[in-house]
Amino acid sequence: MKTLLTQSVVDEADLSIGTERWIADTKIKGFGLRIWRRSYGTIGKAYALRFKGENGHPTRKTFETYRAHYDVWDERHWDHWFDQAPDGGERTRLPYDSITLGDLIEHARRWAQDEIDKVRGRKFIGDAEYKRFTFMTLDEEEAYQQDIIRKRIESYSLARVRDIVILNLKTQGISQQYIDRLDKVFDHYVPEDLKAKLIINVDLEDVRQILDQAPSISNLKILRGFLGRLVEFCQQHGVHGKLSRYRMAKLGPPKVKSVDFMTDGEQGWQDLFQYLEDTDDLWQQALCLRFYFLAATPPLSKVMSARWDQMKGFDFLRPKRNEGERFFIDWIYGTGWRSTYRLSQTTFDTLIKARDRASNCIGDSPYCFPSPSKHHIGKPITSVSVVWDRCLSDLKLPLISPKQAMNSYLAHLYPTRFPR
Repeated sequence: MKTLLTQSVVDEADLSIGTERWIADTKIKGFGLRIWRRSYGTIGKAYALRFKGENGHPTRKTFETYRAHYDVWDERHWDHWFDQAPDGGERTRLPYDSITLGDLIEHARRWAQDEIDKVRGRKFIGDAEYKRFTFMTLDEEEAYQQDIIRKRIESYSLARVRDIVILNLKTQGISQQYIDRLDKVFDHYVPEDLKAKLIINVDLEDVRQILDQAPSISNLKILRGFLGRLVEFCQQHGVHGKLSRYRMAKLGPPKVKSVDFMTDGEQGWQDLFQYLEDTDDLWQQALCLRFYFLAATPPLSKVMSARWDQMKGFDFLRPKRNEGERFFIDWIYGTGWRSTYRLSQTTFDTLIKARDRASNCIGDSPYCFPSPSKHHIGKPITSVSVVWDRCLSDLKLPLISPKQAMNSYLAHLYPTRFPR
């Protein structure tokens, strides 16, 4: 009888008549399940291999199950152990006899293939380290192939590893826009001599040289993360050079607490806000940041995607308020979440400026801060990093996120509610 041996086939196979039965496996020629009747009447089962040896005589070998039985039990035992008593109750061990002969089918197939390889005398080609073997098992073949890949990657340059990692990212469904940015930043900031350097010879000083050329914190983060991907790819294939993700994590700008952000007090904040108000190019990002600090409550992501129809009570026909008049808007965002803001004249002027500039540059748009990109015309901006990083650099301020700066600003406005 021939069939594909599975767990159920092996466990359910029986000997109804006769003293012995052979069920051949259709996956590996010569491998199968032997069933026989013992002298005292019980039924025995075993995996076996029937083939012709080197002398041409028929040979039969039987699979010894004790090692495979323990491996399967040990693997399943821990799943059984941790699946029990999630509330901390008593746990029980998986019974050793719960593993059947059918559970060992894949282990037996692997043994059979190794035995066939021994008989066929498969030899290693190339590396002298492996020529001492006269045959190659599946485990040895896997180790041999991994060693070939490791030595090949060790001969690759930094640029070559970059190409391989980018190709892998494409197969993982990463957006083409993000991949293009990785490629562009790498080509722009990595010197040609470093691109040609072997990946195993790249050290921390080389990485520091690359990161020092990044003018903004966003590009620095992208470069450091991408270089970390290259190192991780090499380590996954056994290539351990002079770099590691742990050592690279220490590179980059020093971490600054929000309380140490603005040292010039009120004048420093006024200089920051004036810089944002005077920015002409990428005014969407600048005015978005200005409104973010004026509103203070909503997250920056909500400010970037703010729409005019969310601002109930905002009247563009009233460019100025009367002296002492209070003016409020209700900003509705999310799932009906309503926030009421008292508008200062600065807030009012910021929204009017955003409306006028959008009307002149883009036309009518439902968004307060529409994207200037020709590919996303009329859609909201998705980042303020360019203007923010440039602002911090020009004003010689520490590199922190807008969220951290907002925390520092709130502590400046309300020192008792947000103590430093």
